[in-house]
Amino acid sequence: MIRLRPKRPKFASFFSGVGMFDLGFVRAGWEPVFACEIGEFPRRVYEERFGRRMEAEDINKVEEVPDAKAWIGGFPCQDISSAGKRKGIGASRSGLVWRFLELWDHHPEVEWLVLENVRGLLTGRSPRTHEAGRDLGETAEDSSWMGQLLGALADRGLRWAYRLLDAQYFGVPQSRPRVFIVARRSGVGPGPREILFDRDDRSSAPPKQVGAKLPPGVAYCLNTLAPWAQTGYTPFTVIREAAGDSRCLSAKNPRDQFSDRVTFVGEDSGRLRFLTPVECERLQGLPDDWTNIEGATDEKRYHAIGNGGAVPVLEWIARRIREVEFGLR
Repeated sequence: MIRLRPKRPKFASFFSGVGMFDLGFVRAGWEPVFACEIGEFPRRVYEERFGRRMEAEDINKVEEVPDAKAWIGGFPCQDISSAGKRKGIGASRSGLVWRFLELWDHHPEVEWLVLENVRGLLTGRSPRTHEAGRDLGETAEDSSWMGQLLGALADRGLRWAYRLLDAQYFGVPQSRPRVFIVARRSGVGPGPREILFDRDDRSSAPPKQVGAKLPPGVAYCLNTLAPWAQTGYTPFTVIREAAGDSRCLSAKNPRDQFSDRVTFVGEDSGRLRFLTPVECERLQGLPDDWTNIEGATDEKRYHAIGNGGAVPVLEWIARRIREVEFGLR
């Protein structure tokens, strides 16, 4: 019997960057029909690697989005991250998630929503008078950023679930804990809980004492800065180990006198150096030289690589949706 290839479900991507979310979904058998990214360099990387032009640059100017089964995106974290000023989910950059939901309201055909952000989303609070840009009256009561976002999903009648997932448990040597929210419009059929919680446990890190060091072979979370500009945390050393004709990266903590959060690579000669862009790509689950396009500089590549989600985590979520709803693997 001839088995027909199942039709690929379609997705639309927002805050697309260099396409890390998109690559995870494509690897899981989804088809991209829309992408939106305001950064010029990430946009060029995306278009070269996926062989298609982005449909939009500024989400504020988007009106129509092609039919898609899922919308995905890691909305800006600058106003939420502990590395920023923590202005909150209503501020100009992280607050673009509200524009995203406004667009969602006008596209009732979309069934699934996948959002991602830093774990600071779980801990931040803002005055209730500023919640989601609405005037709620004078009150001293605080409202959590996560509560605002989940409340907005519930107000729209969506079923939702969220989970803190760490990239180190998905096959890349980087500790990158991120909050993933999955929501579904339909009130029937499998829900977001079935997507994010299954027997194949992808829990966050095992219990650790405060100040505990990362396990051997795991890198600290990448950010958008060049390696020599990262500060604020204890560093580690990445050691190259030969394994036949291939090489893998592993991590160790160096001597305690270092005070900056800098990633070093230890070479056989004993010399330390910074991670290269290719090594950073590997820590995110990207193919080598994914961001190495014409006109690329190391600084542009470091920023673009650090400003996205680890590809294997998104691939796992995308496969879970296919398996749970469509019965496809």
